[in-house]
Amino acid sequence: MAQPLFDHVETLLRGGSGDIFSQEVSGIHDRLQSAISKLSQKIEEDPDHREMWKQQKARGEALLKQWTQVQRRRILKEEHDELTTDTKVRGESVKATHGDVHRSMARTNRALREQIEFSEAVRQRMGEGTSELKKTHDRYAEVKEELDRAQRLLKQLDHQARMDKIWITAGIVIFAAAVLLVVVERLPRHYIPLFWIM
Repeated sequence: MAQPLFDHVETLLRGGSGDIFSQEVSGIHDRLQSAISKLSQKIEEDPDHREMWKQQKARGEALLKQWTQVQRRRILKEEHDELTTDTKVRGESVKATHGDVHRSMARTNRALREQIEFSEAVRQRMGEGTSELKKTHDRYAEVKEELDRAQRLLKQLDHQARMDKIWITAGIVIFAAAVLLVVVERLPRHYIPLFWIM
């Protein structure tokens, strides 16, 4: 499902250049987050392949973490190169202006804020997963209780059916005996076999 994306990111991380990173940085980050989210859903929806989905999700989270670190290093390197290049252009005696420092701090602040937002999103997803797990457990307990109740009811109905059969059989036997007694009483004596008289 997310294998081609993960393979592509691994290729970029192994030998990627700055140009590739700068072109795809936001797109890759968003696609990785989307793939991880879809894998989380797959874990819940497809319990037969849960381990495979978990492995892919773990791989995706590791790649996302590496990608974020590489991007953070890239941003810091760009800031460093920018500051050192500006300094070289102006000469050894010229120092970075207050504006350069302010912009550099703003970029660093933005990178840190993105990392904090990512951490918060991960924490929120973990909380949602825990909540879903608790709901599933509660639902399982309810279903188990319903099954136990249904089994008890089936046992009661089975016992009731056996008792009904016994009573019906006894009633038929009593009725047949009564009919036989009436028939014997109504027949003339010479039609009755000897064993009836005894």
